[in-house]
Amino acid sequence: MNRLQIVQRLRQEAGVSGSGPATLAGLTGELKALNDWATSAWLEIQGLALWGWRWQQPALTLLLGQSAIASQGLPARNYVKDSMRETATGRRLEYMAWEVFREQQWAPISAGVPRCWTVAPNGELRFDAQALADTALTVEVYANPSELAADTDEPAMPAHLHIGIVWLALQKYAGREEAGTLYQTAEREWGKIKRQLERECAPEIELGGALC
Repeated sequence: MNRLQIVQRLRQEAGVSGSGPATLAGLTGELKALNDWATSAWLEIQGLALWGWRWQQPALTLLLGQSAIASQGLPARNYVKDSMRETATGRRLEYMAWEVFREQQWAPISAGVPRCWTVAPNGELRFDAQALADTALTVEVYANPSELAADTDEPAMPAHLHIGIVWLALQKYAGREEAGTLYQTAEREWGKIKRQLERECAPEIELGGALC
């Protein structure tokens, strides 16, 4: 289902009179509220775990003479800690927690071959040496939750689980309306989809890398 179809199905399940909506642009009243609940539900589902469908592998460059790369807008938990590699050679850089890196790298960082990396509190990627040349890197990350924009945008999670957005949104809607029976139905159906999500899309346990 795309964004529009999700809201249309939500309207039906909520028992809101009328038809449509034909578009999500310029909604008002009850239809706007349903769209808002659907958006809230999608963001909440994305934030429940580092789902496999959030995985990405961006290309980065550590520039000559630099020991940091600007923030990618991701918290440390969104990085796969053992995945930072030098593109040309495949050599893996070891991850260090910021607290450990800060204690070990308190002196000015000198030129050399970077071997360790970390994520600073401001999101910067810090390395233990200033690059001797522009160095291409790859790293695995999980994207931040994001809203769907266009009516035809589809959630990134598997299509057969899109209905979960409807049920979670309906649960939120029913809670506001104090519709007990509707809430119970939505809660039960969302629980089924959530368990299916966890079986099919939950991340594997991640092992920490060695210290430098």
